[in-house]
Amino acid sequence: MLALKYIIFFGALLVGVPLLTVWTTRHPRRLRGVATVHAFSIAFCIWVNFNFFPDPGYSGTSRGMETSISDLFALALLGAIFLLRRGRINWLPPGWWAYGLYFLAGVISLVNADSILYGVYELWKMMWMWVCFLTVYNYVLHTRDVEAIQRGLALTAIYSLIVVLRQKYIIGIFQTPGPFAHQNSMAMFYGMSAPVFLAHWLDKRQTGWDRILYPAAFVAATGCVFSTLSRGAIFFFPLGCLPVIIRVLFRRWNKRKIKIVLTLCLVGIIGVAKMGGTIVDRFLYASPASRVTRVNLAIAARNMANDKILGVGINNWGIKINPPYEYAEHQFGKVYEGDFKDGLVETIYLLVAAECGWWGMGVLLLFFLYFFMLNMLNIFYYRRSGLAYLPVAIAGGLLNNYCQSVLEWVLKQSPSFYEQMVFFAIIAAMSTIYRESRRTRLRAPAAAPKP
Repeated sequence: MLALKYIIFFGALLVGVPLLTVWTTRHPRRLRGVATVHAFSIAFCIWVNFNFFPDPGYSGTSRGMETSISDLFALALLGAIFLLRRGRINWLPPGWWAYGLYFLAGVISLVNADSILYGVYELWKMMWMWVCFLTVYNYVLHTRDVEAIQRGLALTAIYSLIVVLRQKYIIGIFQTPGPFAHQNSMAMFYGMSAPVFLAHWLDKRQTGWDRILYPAAFVAATGCVFSTLSRGAIFFFPLGCLPVIIRVLFRRWNKRKIKIVLTLCLVGIIGVAKMGGTIVDRFLYASPASRVTRVNLAIAARNMANDKILGVGINNWGIKINPPYEYAEHQFGKVYEGDFKDGLVETIYLLVAAECGWWGMGVLLLFFLYFFMLNMLNIFYYRRSGLAYLPVAIAGGLLNNYCQSVLEWVLKQSPSFYEQMVFFAIIAAMSTIYRESRRTRLRAPAAAPKP
């Protein structure tokens, strides 16, 4: 069985990817189609993948050297763009240095790692995330097309809702994970993309199937988030949509927008009537033990970061939180034995601080803030264009992710981080396109012939 997996994987990598690359270059529509499929596949990169040296029992953010179907589509798409642009790929787009510093923090942290292999698991995943970033950035730069990516994510939301409805009402799962590994993974994934669907629906005049696609995608994404009953996701979901709503309030109203707002209110009332009691119970009657565990793990993360200036080693938390290490000895009443296994700290910021040191957490914050500020500039740059809605929506999605990551480490999981890298790539590409067009406009008068 393992041999068959190797044959399928290397067949797809060495034969399938080159064939798809060549096929894609034959027609521009094929390029858009592969971009859509790539965006769609991101949500399922945990389930459709090949894992080298797997360790499924390890309690860490990576459990093997995974290469997913999303990575293969990214390679094929990047190869097609490389051929179409005759090798003119931008290998160092805006923000490369910030991600490079974050990657470097992970590499340096290996000096304190108990398991170099576990650290390589995470660095391998980060390498593929950079490939995803390069692919989307160069695709948008080459085609000026973001619709293909948005449609792929929108189709993912609709498919996920179908899975959620089956899990909830046929199988009987209380907190539905959909097609994701965990319910919190799905909640963060659609908390990021839902504002984009909402903004597209409210701001753009829909044509063709888009009239159905984006309203359905927003309703589906909202249903997926609330079906998880994740308190952090439900609390921050409105915050992510707020910038879009504020933009709509400050723009001129028309009959179409009024109809959309009334539809949303109706759907909201139905949703509250259906799930309101369960959601309220989740907030009011949450287990006190959960809060105590979160606090204790946060203290353990602080102990690790204070003890090792370079961190205890990327993806080595699952080793260092347990005996014989004493980072969690403050947890009074816990009995530590040789086979004791504790969980991950429930915030990506302290997790990075523990594994890569306080400076590593600072680099992560710099990485996040750089793209947020670049996106804020895009809001100003594109304020009078047909894409004015997109930077505003992305700002809402980033706010959702950054705030939710205070309470959860889910952003370390492949689907959520891949999706965020897709939006980072769109931000960088929009910034580059604006700067290139501005340089062209400034040069035009000088290039004009004298009368």
